[in-house]
Amino acid sequence: MNKRLFEKMPLFKDISELAILYILQKMKPGFHLPGQLIITEGKVGHALYFITRGKADIIRNGKVTSQLSDNDFFGERSLATGERTNASIRACVFTELMMLTRKDFDSVVALFPDVRQKVVESAAELHEKRQAKFREQLDRESAQVL
Repeated sequence: MNKRLFEKMPLFKDISELAILYILQKMKPGFHLPGQLIITEGKVGHALYFITRGKADIIRNGKVTSQLSDNDFFGERSLATGERTNASIRACVFTELMMLTRKDFDSVVALFPDVRQKVVESAAELHEKRQAKFREQLDRESAQVL
């Protein structure tokens, strides 16, 4: 994963360069096929995921509420707080990911204790932005149909 791109992500905007380098070393690649669930709503989160290529739906209570694509990420809140996931994420197309597992995230926090709180704070802000973006997308699609 590109360090410059990673540093620009809102999730890590106030994290030290040393912490970012450590996180990048811990990242592992993965991929999911179209229709495959990446995480399941209500389950304990096991990783923070970054989409390097592809698209994935955010599904809450069985309904698609938003969509993620290249350079988006998810799983941060569950990973940082230990809460159960608040949505399912399903790949729409072949989706390549980089992930930071709970074990590796905990090793980051052991060395850089402020990372957990910064991730929690950023996650709340990002959730609102994602919802607004998806509503705008739905409005545009509805306008095109009419």
